[in-house]
Amino acid sequence: MDLNERAQQAYTDSARWFPDMADDIPLTALCLAGEVGEAANLIKKVARGTHTWEEVFHLLTSEIVDVQTYLFQLMGQLSRMAEAEGSKWTWDELYDLKRAYNEERFGRGSQSAD
Repeated sequence: MDLNERAQQAYTDSARWFPDMADDIPLTALCLAGEVGEAANLIKKVARGTHTWEEVFHLLTSEIVDVQTYLFQLMGQLSRMAEAEGSKWTWDELYDLKRAYNEERFGRGSQSAD
């Protein structure tokens, strides 16, 4: 399944489960930020030495999947907006373009990593 299919799947699931909120981009962004915060909090606990990776691993992987889910939901919402405006692109294309840009900027042989 490619990124576009994941985004569509997440949007469709959200529309089925929460029909009144499926197109609420600000809510989705807040949910995404909350899940990123929960993942970061677990990593913080390891960094400060109060927990081990083994102790947080299961919870951290669960939080990362939550992050993915909300990210895919947001991508699905934006895809629907783009389609409504007649815009033609895919998330895979956008990812490849950004990756190529970062490779040129930061990859081996780049002049600087500004």
